Formats: sequence, C-alpha cells, structure tokens
Amino acid sequence: MEIDTLNTSSDFSSDLSRAIHASRDGKLIAVVTDTVWGLVADPHNPAALEWLYHSKKRPFKKPLQCLCATLEDAQNLCDLSNPRAKTAFERLHKFWPGGLTLLLPAHSSVPKPLRPNGIVGVRIPNHPITLELLSGMGGYAACSSLNLSGEPAIILEVEARAHPELYDFILPSGDANGVASTVYDPLNNHIIRQGQITLEQLHRELLS
Repeated sequence: MEIDTLNTSSDFSSDLSRAIHASRDGKLIAVVTDTVWGLVADPHNPAALEWLYHSKKRPFKKPLQCLCATLEDAQNLCDLSNPRAKTAFERLHKFWPGGLTLLLPAHSSVPKPLRPNGIVGVRIPNHPITLELLSGMGGYAACSSLNLSGEPAIILEVEARAHPELYDFILPSGDANGVASTVYDPLNNHIIRQGQITLEQLHRELLS
C-alpha cells in the first residue's frame, strides 16, 4: 500500500516533537491511525500502560496491541522459531502497512504486559503521522482505540478533541477511515476480530 504524504509544516513538527517528549514522560498520546483514532503509550513504562487501562476503563485481561513503525520493528517483537508463525509473518506482512493485526509468539524482549500467554499483537498502520510518532517513540508503542471500553471507537478528530479526559496530549492528525483492523491468530487459524481483511484473503496468501 502507498502511504499518504506527510504534513511537514513547522506547526506539525512542533506538535510531533511535543507528543514524543510527552510519551517519554509516561503520557498518553491521542493520534489518528488508518483505521480509528488510537491511544498510544510508551511500551516500556508500566505506569503509562496502567494509565492507558484506567483511562479507558479497559479490563486488564484484554491485551493491548503493538503498533510498529517498520517491518523490522514488528519482526523484532516476534519469536518466529515456530515454522507456522514464521510462514505467517513472511506471507502476511504484505498487508502492511494496513489493517491487519497478527497475533504471534512474542520475543522475550517484549514487555510482559504486552505479551500475555507469550503472544504479542503486531501491526504497521498505514498513516504517515502515526508512523512518524512511532519512529520517534523507538519503533513501536502500546496501543488501544480511543474510547471508553465497550463504546464505539472514535473516527473523527473533532470527536477526539471532545474527549480530553482520555489522553494527555493530542497530535492533530485528521480523520480515520472507520474500519477496524482484522485481528488474526495464524497459529490457530482464527479471526478474533473481523475488519478490513477477510479470512479468504489471508488463506490465499498463506497458500500461495
């Protein structure tokens, strides 16, 4: 997929720098992705991860996903020693950047809160602003949708601005497309959440 051209205005550069520094201080950043608006946090800061759960009133049993800046960043989070996991990563990363979250065995370097039962969810979003933020945060971030748990995800920037209680800093970045990512478990060949990409599309790539 092609990624839209990045806004390189001085105002945006200032906002991006402030967002990156805020994340390093354990703050929650609201940012658009190609799917919905998201909340991102420093994955290595336990207090920031806890704040993300509390902000959304999200049950701690529900795992967060990792949004990654590059394919290398995503691969570094995964343990691909399992042949099935390796095949899935190699054949399905063609959907990145885009609306696919893969659930794969986690590398031991992944912070424990982000690898429940040894599994990590990884995705590369198809949005230049999100990718710039992730790059500035060290290549990946813990992420969940911008909404109270159980409520619809926020799609429009004006909606995001109407809920400042959910985040510490908002990175102006426009509207999302409103279609959630597909969450796929290749080890069990199971779609956890149906989104942009269908099981038929995934099977086509896995069998190619």
